[in-house]
Formats: sequence, structure tokens, C-alpha cells
Amino acid sequence: MKRLNRILLAGICALTVSAGALARGAVPLANHENVEVVTGSGRPLDVEAVKKAITTAATAQEWKVAPGADGKSLEASLTWNKKKHGITVIITPTATHYSVRYADSYNMKHAIENGQMVIHPMYNQNVNELMQSIRAALLAL
Repeated sequence: MKRLNRILLAGICALTVSAGALARGAVPLANHENVEVVTGSGRPLDVEAVKKAITTAATAQEWKVAPGADGKSLEASLTWNKKKHGITVIITPTATHYSVRYADSYNMKHAIENGQMVIHPMYNQNVNELMQSIRAALLAL
């Protein structure tokens, strides 16, 4: 009986810790403005080559990419956990720079606190992984 109680107590503790990890508070939302386009070859690219590299990098990270409403930008969306959570960013590329900005999300605790946008930490983590993938794709050119 004591063994069963210990197992039950351990299970309850594990669930409590897991629930706490999932219920993390919101953090400041990070936008990435005017990130320099750096290629491994050092040669300049045109905007279409930058868009192609960004699209390749994003899709490799399972983001869905579509042309932005303005025809110049890209809209990238990512969902996970059986589509219970999702984020969308707008990527604005030029031949020399690109920006990645928050556009929308669901079930990500997005809010404005004290005049600052905040969001679940997974947003920044996923966007940082996207940024690393974009950098790697550009360095391969």
C-alpha cells in the first residue's frame, strides 16, 4: 500500500510540474527589424533570391508561406499541438535586409501589458528558430 501511495504521489508531482511548465507567463514579444542579408559567397542578391531563400528556410521548419497582401512581403504561419496553437508573422524582404514582425496568433497569451506587447515564450522560440533557418539558407548562397 505504501508503494502504491508513493507511485501516486510521484505521478501527481510530475503532473503538477508539467502543468506549471505549460502555464508559463507571457514574455515581451520580439520583432526582428532590418536584419542584414548575409550570403556565404559575399555576392549581392536580388529581392526574389532573398524571398526564395526565406521561403525555403521557412518551409523546412514546417511554416506555411504565402505572398503577403501587399505583394512584396511574405506571410508565414505555424501551427502545432494538433492546431491548438498558431502564430503568423509578416516577413518583409529587400535585396539587403529583411524584417520579421508579429501579425497574429491564437492560444498564445498575446496581450499588451504596460504598453508592451507580450506573448507566450513559445512564440519567440519558434520565431528564433525560423530566423536561424533563414540565416543558414542565406549563408548557403
